[in-house]
Amino acid sequence: MRRRMVTTAVSAFLVAALLGAGACSTGDETGAGGAAATTTTTSVGGTGGAGGSSTESVGGAGGSSTASVGGAGGTGGGTGGMGGMPGVCGDGSVDAGEECDDANVAPLDGCDAACQFEATCPNDTVEPGETCDDNNNALGDGCDAGCQLEPGGLCGGAVDLNDPALPSQGSVTIYDGTTVGSTNKKSNITAPSCGNAADSLAVLHKYVMKTHAKLAVETKKVGGDLSDTQLWAYLDCQDRSKELACDEDGGVGDLSRFHTSQKLPAGTAVFIAVAAYTSAAAGPYQLRISEIEDVASSGTCAAATPIGTGSFQGETKTSDASVLAGKCVGAAAPEAVFSITTTKTADLHVALVKPTDTSLGAYMLGALCNSAFELDCTSSAFGTLEVKNAPPATYYVVVDGDGAGEAGLYGFEVTVNEELAAGDSCSAGDAFHHCGAGTECTGKPGQAKCTAPLLTEQFTAGLGAFTVVDANSDMVSWYACVPPGCSDFNYTGSKSQGGFAIVLDSPTGELDGEALVSPELDATALANVTLEFDHDYYDELACDEKISVQTSLDGIAWTDVKSWTGTVAATHEKFDLSAMVAGKKFRVRFLFDDDSTGINSCYAVDWRIDDVLIY
Repeated sequence: MRRRMVTTAVSAFLVAALLGAGACSTGDETGAGGAAATTTTTSVGGTGGAGGSSTESVGGAGGSSTASVGGAGGTGGGTGGMGGMPGVCGDGSVDAGEECDDANVAPLDGCDAACQFEATCPNDTVEPGETCDDNNNALGDGCDAGCQLEPGGLCGGAVDLNDPALPSQGSVTIYDGTTVGSTNKKSNITAPSCGNAADSLAVLHKYVMKTHAKLAVETKKVGGDLSDTQLWAYLDCQDRSKELACDEDGGVGDLSRFHTSQKLPAGTAVFIAVAAYTSAAAGPYQLRISEIEDVASSGTCAAATPIGTGSFQGETKTSDASVLAGKCVGAAAPEAVFSITTTKTADLHVALVKPTDTSLGAYMLGALCNSAFELDCTSSAFGTLEVKNAPPATYYVVVDGDGAGEAGLYGFEVTVNEELAAGDSCSAGDAFHHCGAGTECTGKPGQAKCTAPLLTEQFTAGLGAFTVVDANSDMVSWYACVPPGCSDFNYTGSKSQGGFAIVLDSPTGELDGEALVSPELDATALANVTLEFDHDYYDELACDEKISVQTSLDGIAWTDVKSWTGTVAATHEKFDLSAMVAGKKFRVRFLFDDDSTGINSCYAVDWRIDDVLIY
């Protein structure tokens, strides 16, 4: 944000009239100046007057100030007309480079002698550098004598979002978690003030601010049932009655996003809770945490402000240039122009955040200030800009008013997701890097590389390389459900969504061995082979129905990897096939049998499979 400098012009007549008791102090040429002046915007003087705190001082012994010009010293002017000095620590005014300034009234009062925040432990108030402060009433009560949470329990067991192993870029940190299996609920944590009061499984996280900034947190869907979230936060985990922020639908779709309204000092611990909107839903989620940076300049066509991955905020002014317009955003409004330079092929993602009621939009250009090269545009308050597989170049993000003269506060979040080459080290779930076309991130954590898989199928255009064995040749077997021609829903929880493979049972049919079979795969040069897939199986009348995933070395004899005899809801499976197929050629099949014991009176509704990966 830009600071507005206020300057007061004082005529010679008024200066003379105010000598000795007024808002300004001055002196004659010999330095016989007036009495001490009060706090002013401008202080003018010779050698006289112990003028007050000010924004600008001109003259001799003028007041404490940020900028000064003039004569013979004093706390404001300095000697010989020195100007532009940093703010004075201890003057009671928070200046550039200071986090606080209480005139250093007392030691250990939360603001130290260098005008930086300090922790006072214990004083029953959680301060920067502390994760708790209960006045140290008792040992073993969850908060130790150093004002840090003791391990265990809800607060001490909160997920550490400052773990250096988490992927991060710029000011953005990524955490992938799940509410499945959590021992906490909304009611344990203190239900959020926003959204649904229905109780549901919840997870508590702890994030410690790295800089003095606002905090932005949002949830992202990563598959599964957690597509509608609630997100809330507070500063004191042992006193959760004072909520810091709460959001239910501020993100994409039914997902959540909040920004703190105030900056938080470096070292501040924030406790962040995630839960489903409804009581029954649970599943995986992704948290994106970032510290919002104030942009020093909104940028123009003549001088675009360079940015990268991170969260940014600023303000357009009615006096700013107005030369551009997007296809979805109106013209004749001031704009802010930013540049993103990439050195590799990358996916570019910009999420617009609307901090005020100002009507703003944004668009991305492939050439500086040339609307003919517009790549994407949004006029939504929480809209996004997305460019996939952008070649190395400089791209421009323009925040623009959606209406004549429309200007004001804006905010946006940028993610640059670079493409990795085959053989590069990678990490599953990395939001800042992805393997290039034809390769997948495969291997054990810490050893994974971008490699070409033995088989990958997302069923976007049919069954792909898979073939079908119709056990009774009755034309009732596996098929691909691909929108829009197939309107059935993908319940597998897969990341790709869209098309999937499905076999539908019939109350009167005999589906006694319907198989979806892979082609022969060559693992003769491999020591490790892994199978992953997402599936959903609904068994309405459980008795002798059975589903299995199997392997075979000759296509004749099949060995179970795993079988299920009851409903399986939206699950991601991962199996190590090394002992069965490494060093050999093999096939994999998915076998559906609604009559495994010959009873033929049962009814399993359907089995759905998606995102099959063998590597």
